[in-house]
Amino acid sequence: MPKPLSRFVKVVCFLLIFFLLFNWVSGILQEKYVAYDTLAETYITDQFNELEPDSIELAFLGSSQIIRGVSCMHLLEDYHISAFSPATGTQPMMCTYYYAQRMLKTQKNLKAVVIDVSTLYEKIRESNFRRTADAAPWSVDKLKLLWHYTKYRAKKEGNQEAFRSLCSYVFPIMQFHDRWNLLTKDDFAYQENGPFVFRGNATRIDRMLFDGFIIDDQPVDESVHPRKHQLSYFKRTLNLLQDAGVKVVLIKTPKLGWTRSNSEGVQKIADEYSIDYLDFNTQAVADAAGFDFTTDIADQEHLNFSGAFKLTDYLAEYLSKDVDFTDAVLTEKDEQDLADFHRLLRKNNMLLTGDPDEFLTLAQDDDCSMLVTVDAGVEIPEVLKQKFTELGFHTDLFGKNSYAGVMSGGTVTDEKTAEGELTCSYVLPNQLSVNVTNFQNTPGVWLNSVVLKQIDVETPLAIPGTGLHVVVFADRYPEIKRAVTLTADDAGIHFV
Repeated sequence: MPKPLSRFVKVVCFLLIFFLLFNWVSGILQEKYVAYDTLAETYITDQFNELEPDSIELAFLGSSQIIRGVSCMHLLEDYHISAFSPATGTQPMMCTYYYAQRMLKTQKNLKAVVIDVSTLYEKIRESNFRRTADAAPWSVDKLKLLWHYTKYRAKKEGNQEAFRSLCSYVFPIMQFHDRWNLLTKDDFAYQENGPFVFRGNATRIDRMLFDGFIIDDQPVDESVHPRKHQLSYFKRTLNLLQDAGVKVVLIKTPKLGWTRSNSEGVQKIADEYSIDYLDFNTQAVADAAGFDFTTDIADQEHLNFSGAFKLTDYLAEYLSKDVDFTDAVLTEKDEQDLADFHRLLRKNNMLLTGDPDEFLTLAQDDDCSMLVTVDAGVEIPEVLKQKFTELGFHTDLFGKNSYAGVMSGGTVTDEKTAEGELTCSYVLPNQLSVNVTNFQNTPGVWLNSVVLKQIDVETPLAIPGTGLHVVVFADRYPEIKRAVTLTADDAGIHFV
């Protein structure tokens, strides 16, 4: 090989190797959004980028209210509608426009799009924009997205800051180079920890009681308008979808802080474009969906599984009146995802059930661990002893001495007891450390104390009452746990 050609080949190989290593290092350093108790946009974005072409007929666009508020798996299983939700937390409308573009290019069978309108009245924040742009694969649409954002930043902060911001997206290592000392296993192998994101949804397992969602009686403030920049890209999105012949429906999921003034502003846009707008903060629409604000809310802005299923049911029936969806044929991956989805649903039921027998049954799942502690000197009802004997625990030790036992995957794996003081530690399959200690409350009574340790953070676990305590952990989801105290009488077993 001639020397000039040889040098050229070496330079090309060097540059190629350098580029691959640079790209790999950048990907490792880039921040991940994968924790169960966050919105997990990294999983959502990866799933969106890996969608099979022409496999989706319905898309949900918007912010975290979409991530938590609908269930595309429920649509697939119960309505045979193939849907996906490429939503991100407080998603800027320019990102919604980007996802609409990508959907139309990769999903030629797209028939309907539902858009949550929450961010029309929100500021555009760098952190929210990054959750879409950082993980988006390179394409003409991504280049356009970055250019639009750069122009926006230039107007707000000047050309120099806008250029620096653009460079940080082109070369992510500029933004994340100092994360090297914060790297965890998730930065290298986060894909192994899922799944709890299904077709773009990461539904909350929680239940809280709030009042004030219904906006019907609020006055209208005519000075309230959508933010100009958000509105511009929102209208671009509507034009794009309508030009493609896609049915568009606007929604607002239940959200404290959403106002009638906001809703009236959206209604004007809906009227302008002759599209439907469903506000679930109005009494009529909330009632039509069957919402119960004592059971269906996870927090001030998000629905739980119960609420998400109701919203999904309503939208499925509403859309099916005008849209002829094709019955989706489940793939092998769909079947596996549904099995994992139902495993997560069982965790939802385990956390929220008011039935102790159902709680103990779900706690025996093969991906759960159960810690049982018994206070020394406290009488344990025989019906409770019988129940735990059936589970495999040596209940002759209950109440006499301090006791701690562990069940994993439905099998008792360890039991420890001591007169008075007992100290023991366990490392669960989810790598959570559990420490059990005792302290003397009154003469003859020793109470159990449970402390959780994850990384270097210790958290005492509050368990109500005295007697027989049960703490259940989901092996695949360290954030999912429930601690209860059980008692019993002639009517059966009860939570304290």
